[in-house]
Amino acid sequence: MGASAGNEEKVVSDWLRDALESVHRKQPELWQWGVGERARVGQIFRALYETDPFLGGWDIDLEWNREGAHGGPKRQPENSSGYGTPDIAVHHRGKKGTEHNLLIVEFKNVHSHGRTNYRDRRKVRWWMEEFSYRFGAVIALGPSLQRFRPAGTWLTLDEHGKPIERPWH
Repeated sequence: MGASAGNEEKVVSDWLRDALESVHRKQPELWQWGVGERARVGQIFRALYETDPFLGGWDIDLEWNREGAHGGPKRQPENSSGYGTPDIAVHHRGKKGTEHNLLIVEFKNVHSHGRTNYRDRRKVRWWMEEFSYRFGAVIALGPSLQRFRPAGTWLTLDEHGKPIERPWH
C-alpha cells in the first residue's frame, strides 16, 4: 500500500465506519426490526467487500477459523471459551505476520447504547496477538434509528506486538 502506519490506520478505520454507516442508511430495517447480529454483520461484510479501498488486495471473510497454507483449524488456548471465530477478518488467507493480517472485527448486538464488554475486547486482543492482525475493532451495534454513531473499541499493535485499546466512534 505504501502508506504510513498512521495513514493506513485511518484508511482502515474510515473504511469500516463508512461500511457501517452505509448499511444503516440503506437498510434501516436492520435496526428498526431488531434483527440478529448475523443479519447485520452479513450486510456490513458486503459493504466492506464492495468498497474495498485496497482494490481487492485483501481477502475479507466472515467467521474465519482457518490458518496456515493448508487451512488447518486455528488453534485456541485451553479454557478459551469466548475466543471462537471473529465476525470479520481482513487478511491474506494462509499467510502469517502483520503484513498479511490487516483487521479483525467482533460485533455485538446490543439493545441499549452500551460499550463493548471486556470479554469481546479480550477475544480481539487474543486474535491480534496470536495471529498478528494490525488492527482490531469491537463494535456495539446499538438500536440507533436516527443518525448512526458506531460505538466500540479500536485496537492497534504497539511496537512490541501488544494491542493498545482506545474508544472508537
